[in-house]
Amino acid sequence: MTVIKDTAGNFFVGTDKKFSNTFNLCLMLFPGGADTTVSAISTFFLMMICYPGIQEKAQAELDRVVGKGHLPDYDDEAELPYISALVKETIRYDSDI
Repeated sequence: MTVIKDTAGNFFVGTDKKFSNTFNLCLMLFPGGADTTVSAISTFFLMMICYPGIQEKAQAELDRVVGKGHLPDYDDEAELPYISALVKETIRYDSDI
């Protein structure tokens, strides 16, 4: 595995060991972040399928605060406590698995 990472680092960055090591570090860290994101999204969809009442309540809050034909942004977060709690719970539950 080290040979593959060193080869990829040299291919994209060059033969300078300083940059090669930085690139290798990025190669090692990226899959961890990607896996966490995929896992959290999967957990969220599973919660929405298993508990449709949660989805209905979240949709009602979004419709009330944001309306239709408009996506929420960070300015809306203070008025979306249920959505904020849902996101935090998804991340908390995902880290417990």
